Amino acid sequence: MHTMISVEEKKKLGFKYHVTLMCSGNDTENEKYLRDATSIAKGIAQRDFVLVNGASKAGLMGVTGRVAYEAGGEVYGVGLKDYEAEIYPWFSNWEGFSSYNLRIRRLTDLADVFIALAGGLGTLHEVLDVHINQFLGKENRPVIIVSPMAELYKDLCNRVKEEGLYWDKLPEHIYYAKDAEEALSMLDKITAEYDEVGYINKSYYPALSSEGIYENMKQYDEKFNILYADREWVVYPDVYPPNRFRSSLTFAKHITKDLCKDKVIFDIGCGPGNLGILGALNGAKKVISVDINPAAVANTKENVARFKLKNVDVREGSVFTAVGQEKANVIFFHPPFHQEKIKDNHTRLMNSVSTDGFNVLDRFFENVEEYLKPQGRIYLGFSNKDKNSLTHLDKLTKKYDVSIVAHEFVGSSADYRLYDIQPRKEKSSKLLSLFSLKKEATKEV
Repeated sequence: MHTMISVEEKKKLGFKYHVTLMCSGNDTENEKYLRDATSIAKGIAQRDFVLVNGASKAGLMGVTGRVAYEAGGEVYGVGLKDYEAEIYPWFSNWEGFSSYNLRIRRLTDLADVFIALAGGLGTLHEVLDVHINQFLGKENRPVIIVSPMAELYKDLCNRVKEEGLYWDKLPEHIYYAKDAEEALSMLDKITAEYDEVGYINKSYYPALSSEGIYENMKQYDEKFNILYADREWVVYPDVYPPNRFRSSLTFAKHITKDLCKDKVIFDIGCGPGNLGILGALNGAKKVISVDINPAAVANTKENVARFKLKNVDVREGSVFTAVGQEKANVIFFHPPFHQEKIKDNHTRLMNSVSTDGFNVLDRFFENVEEYLKPQGRIYLGFSNKDKNSLTHLDKLTKKYDVSIVAHEFVGSSADYRLYDIQPRKEKSSKLLSLFSLKKEATKEV
């Protein structure tokens, strides 16, 4: 059900356990509820795990989010945006859904362990959803239910069983804890067992094949909102969500006013428009955003409207086919890293995840110089997630001056690099290869 991988490799991948808290979004003065919520949130942060909750400011959701943040932890909010749309300062990541079912799916998707604190019908529904999927054999991640929810839930199960309306055998992965201390002890035992068997969450993209990423992404068949580069964005179905990809987060950090001010920028393969829009927000004179996926084009147009930008022109096309005769000072290009075909290749989403060989990269470099102004540059994000990817890129860029803006290792074999690539001046006789940049290529960002 989940990917298996060594502890050492998990560390290299930057993987952290995610603990999804099921709890009340209503304010309470009950001392035990508040004490348990505070202790568990601190404990999650101190273990360097990620706390996931329902993104409310109120109740135990608000308490756990604030406490984990103040303790130096990461908080991933998954909310109902039509119910509570605000993104609070304690969220390191956030997604907002209109659909209650998609919100539950994402809360479940992220979890390595569930902990249920005091809550109402929503909390009960979340526990039941995992419980039933365990019974059906579709779920085996554990749920730790803390008193008083533990007693309430046991009473419910026993009452239904007494009436002959419940199965005889309870799932094996429901645990009951009397307080926060016992719950955290259970959490430690569970994660230690995970380490022994090499567990890693099936939604952690750096550890997955293109097929795995694709299967996970296609579940989200309605548009939703995300937190990315400290701003709120919309993501459509069939378009990749940049907040879920470390590479997109790294790229965003290097889109600055120094790079963009008064420049013409092309964003090739724009997805939801994130890179080009960041260029516009950092002072670009004009941005042309291009994608072959009609859903991405519509998505980018909505995000452009959200930011009230008048200087972003969104066009449908492949690589440079929609650019016309215009030229850019800076071209952003963030192509798929996977070079394998996906079985279900009729969907638009495929273009966000994988490409057939190096055809997109090849076509880009065959034509890019025609679309660059003098002293123009290319910002290209790429990875050797698939073997030979960087070797192929090296061949394509031998006639360019290349420097590495950012370099992040993602596992033992794959690493992500953000390149600054410029056509070499004719008077320069210097031959430069990506693999000759040994000093820069060993830096970690």
